Formats: sequence, structure tokens, C-alpha cells
Amino acid sequence: MGRFNHEAVAIDTKTGIVYQTEDNGTSLFYRFIPKQYGNLKAGGTLQV
Repeated sequence: MGRFNHEAVAIDTKTGIVYQTEDNGTSLFYRFIPKQYGNLKAGGTLQV
């Protein structure tokens, strides 16, 4: 789900999509779309 300093994480329970923010001066907003609902270890797509 990305390698950065996570500040906050929220999960959409309907889709399993994970929304993340980072904690530094150039902070971005991330969305991780898992390949398999409920199994983040299966990998997925990280979008910024």
C-alpha cells in the first residue's frame, strides 16, 4: 500500500478501497485498490 509515513487511513467497507494520507510538507492523498476484497496482502493498485 505504499512506503511512506501514513498519517491517516480510512477503508470503504463496501469496496475494500483504502484511502491514505501522509504526514510531511509535500503530503499527497492515496487510494489503494486491492485485487481481492478483504485481502490487502494479495496486492493491488496504488494511486496518488
